[in-house]
Amino acid sequence: MEPVRVEIVSSTERFLEPSLNGGHMRRAHRLSLLFAVSSLVLSCAAGSQSDSPRPRGSSRTVITQEELAALPQQLSALDAVRRLRSTWLRTRGMAGMGSAQSVQIFVDNVHAGGVDFLNSRPLDGIVEMRFYSGTDATTKWGTGVGGGVIELITRR
Repeated sequence: MEPVRVEIVSSTERFLEPSLNGGHMRRAHRLSLLFAVSSLVLSCAAGSQSDSPRPRGSSRTVITQEELAALPQQLSALDAVRRLRSTWLRTRGMAGMGSAQSVQIFVDNVHAGGVDFLNSRPLDGIVEMRFYSGTDATTKWGTGVGGGVIELITRR
């Protein structure tokens, strides 16, 4: 009787070795499938990252009146943004000579200053806050807002 030869092949070797899995086409198909699944997993993981917990269905670019009402009213607008959408406060973009531009603040469509303005603004009277990217802000307000805009909409 002839001895039985047992060969242990790892799953990686089997996946990559064309003679073990039926040829090069099958190998290419498996590699493309692996790449597609990996890409999907990574994009889902990246898309689920968040700077702070938000209520289901809330927007990344809008803080609603309901979200503001759920906060202690003694907080400043800056505290609210830090708690609800802290990524809005990041310095972005490039101005002339390579310096980054900071986020600008508008109240009811009128320029109010930089982020420091939010520290002196109480939540009372704010109906909504909106964030505009540098591109969207430049389209709406012109130059000088390449770092983005936080717009406060108030009860008039």
